Amino acid sequence: MELRDYKHMYGRMGMPTDMDGRIRDTVLNQQEGKDFSMKRNNFKKKAVAAALCGIVLAGGVSAYAATGNGPLLSLFKNESSEVKDHAAHLIDTEVVQEKGNKLLDYAAFEVTEAVCDKNQVIVQVEVKAADADKYLLIPQDCEPDLDPVSNLDIRNAKVNEQLTVAEYAKSLGKKCLRVSASVDCQADSQSINNYMKADGTMVYTIQFENKEKGKKLNYVCDTAVSAPGSDNVLRDSLKFTLTDKTDVKTVKYIPATDGKIAGTNLIVDEVTFEKSDLSMVCNVKYHYTGNKKNWEYTTIDGGIVFDLLDENGNMVDLSDSGYGGETSVDGNTAVQSSSFSLKDLPDIVTFNAKSLDEYDENGKKSYGKFDVKLAK
Repeated sequence: MELRDYKHMYGRMGMPTDMDGRIRDTVLNQQEGKDFSMKRNNFKKKAVAAALCGIVLAGGVSAYAATGNGPLLSLFKNESSEVKDHAAHLIDTEVVQEKGNKLLDYAAFEVTEAVCDKNQVIVQVEVKAADADKYLLIPQDCEPDLDPVSNLDIRNAKVNEQLTVAEYAKSLGKKCLRVSASVDCQADSQSINNYMKADGTMVYTIQFENKEKGKKLNYVCDTAVSAPGSDNVLRDSLKFTLTDKTDVKTVKYIPATDGKIAGTNLIVDEVTFEKSDLSMVCNVKYHYTGNKKNWEYTTIDGGIVFDLLDENGNMVDLSDSGYGGETSVDGNTAVQSSSFSLKDLPDIVTFNAKSLDEYDENGKKSYGKFDVKLAK
């Protein structure tokens, strides 16, 4: 399975949130050719999938979408100057919030920066230990006796990376304090990426699709601390409000021919690109025409991925600063949604339709390319 395909199918696997990060990281690291051990996985980046409900069958927000750490503007370093300018304008460094106080004996949580766009939301949460001389903050899924201290990604500090997290904490005369942060939102999944400042502040970058689509968006950041020497997890939350200052322009395309996908009972109806200030979401709408009474996305006629191609016939990568993709199904109609970097579109756009999990002698089974043309 290719990394891009895994992004598209991840959410529909419906894995429990206490395991999905580790299982998903295993696949991602293998696909990127990295050495990997379940005992020493990189806990800096994980994806959290919400309980799937309604018609949503597939979600794939990639934790690896957020490739840069630090001020949120750094997440857009590989984007165009236009997107960088938009991001700089949209970043909120004074987020309106109501802070909780149940965890203050151990740690304080604060939303320090946020970007709210019609297509996506990115939130930065800082966690400070109440007693920085006593506690070393670590992510909830860290295994301090096994994970290397390099996984903490401590910035601007000299660290002996041969040490485990536990050994590093001991060298500082500190105890490990597990913390976590996530956002309660309507998105089917969210990416969570963390690093540590030299002063011990843990910084979480949380990214998810903007499902609410309102001008004023109210969210809750769920926070937790595992008390040292105890199995008790102390939970709290802080409410915060974001303002969406962007607009969306929708560009519609229709099949250049009949829209039939050869070798399947699927027909493409239309493709729309929703272009916001930071990215564009490509929605491929298609339907099933076969005889099965209970058509499912996971069957041979449904397990399909539409790859956007550039003018040279190469697959266009998903946006660095956006979420991966999802496929929603309503009856015999499905829509695949994927996030791409903001760009100008030609009058004719080409896609490659391929199987999600079938192979032939050439590798991933392809049903061929097809064009869609700008609707007049």
